[in-house]
Amino acid sequence: ARNDHARAGKNKGVVGGGIGLDLQGSRGKRDDIHRGSGDLGLAADAIGVLDAGIALVPEERRSQGLVMNATILQNIALAHPRGLSTLGVASPRRERDAAERGKSDLAISATSVQQPVAELSGGNQQKVVLAKMLARAPRVLLLDEPTRGIDIGTKSEIYQLIRDLAEDGVAVVVVSSELPELIGIADEITVLSDGRLVDTVPAASLTEASLLHLCTRTSA
Repeated sequence: ARNDHARAGKNKGVVGGGIGLDLQGSRGKRDDIHRGSGDLGLAADAIGVLDAGIALVPEERRSQGLVMNATILQNIALAHPRGLSTLGVASPRRERDAAERGKSDLAISATSVQQPVAELSGGNQQKVVLAKMLARAPRVLLLDEPTRGIDIGTKSEIYQLIRDLAEDGVAVVVVSSELPELIGIADEITVLSDGRLVDTVPAASLTEASLLHLCTRTSA
């Protein structure tokens, strides 16, 4: 995503040829994320991106966005280790406060923040991923297929969250293969083909048919 396209106060819709713009670099490369035995840790370069105010909600929440056998609290605390610590030592109070705030703000349906995310519905798992990233108060939020595989009610809540964040000045980049979704939530839509810019148009000027036509155009 180009910086000049991520303007504060804009819901930035991006169409990536039906499979999504590669917001994470090479799909097969995971140098910034280490997974093993159910644990997930962030390397220094990933923390640097987060510290720069850029947050990513990945397409595959279960394998890329969550530690499934960890609790809601542990998942939310994971993305903000320094901000939730005191003199470099994890602060249980700060972690709990952040988790409780995320649970409340995103209306996560769970018995408590100590509930393992594996026990939650897909929609509530996605809310945990969002709460985890929003705990850092990002200036730029990248959402890769944010409503895939979740119920209609949760989709509506996420759409409203996107609008609220944009109103608060957060630059939101949404990658989605669902054309009606992009038209409904974006201010502008950028179409890319083979990594090249095809066009950027106001979402209000588009129909699903005209957007599909843009998607099938080849880049110049």
